[in-house]
Amino acid sequence: ICRAFDINIARNAIPVRPGAHYFVGGVEAELDGRTSIPGLWVIGETAATGFHGANRMASNSLLEGAVMGRRAGAHAADEATGSPQNLPSIVPAPRSADNTPRIHLDDILYSLKSLMGRLVGVTRTAAGLNEALQRIGLWNHFLMRSGPRDRTSCELVNMLTVSALVGTAAQQRQESRGTHFRTDHAERNDELWCRNISLSIGADQSIQTEVGDILTPTDKVTA
Repeated sequence: ICRAFDINIARNAIPVRPGAHYFVGGVEAELDGRTSIPGLWVIGETAATGFHGANRMASNSLLEGAVMGRRAGAHAADEATGSPQNLPSIVPAPRSADNTPRIHLDDILYSLKSLMGRLVGVTRTAAGLNEALQRIGLWNHFLMRSGPRDRTSCELVNMLTVSALVGTAAQQRQESRGTHFRTDHAERNDELWCRNISLSIGADQSIQTEVGDILTPTDKVTA
């Protein structure tokens, strides 16, 4: 692969960039993986159960997958037995007026990935997070005007939602902790920020933020 890019590993350094697949925090869940949404269980890096704290450790993820996977699967199976539920289907939105801007989903998808990597990635600043959230809000506004019509557009709405939540949490936390690093707040601040940040989406699609109490060293920090 290096040779294909004219990189001679005998003379040149191999370019390395950080991976960004860790979602520190996650969806709040009970010890059986149950969430506040009926029929939805979460485990692993998706879940906030207290296994991980402010970092994602591979050994923690594997152990949690073994323990929580069994617990969540058993409880979900028990609840599903004898009470089948009809899953909601995607209802196509009505065709919008001709003056509604046309949305190119692939363009937004690639732009969103680039934006999150640049401004909400390994290093962050208040200015960069503000810019990212404004851009995400604009894309979401135009996409919701056109209405999700298929799986691709619904997935993109979900990606924009999660991106907005991650960016908002990073904006709120004015310190550096674990894998979260703010160049404008480079130090860890236990006095003010050793606490959980919980976010939810309101009925009007606004993000609701709840900052928890200061935690003791034996408690968990999930966002």
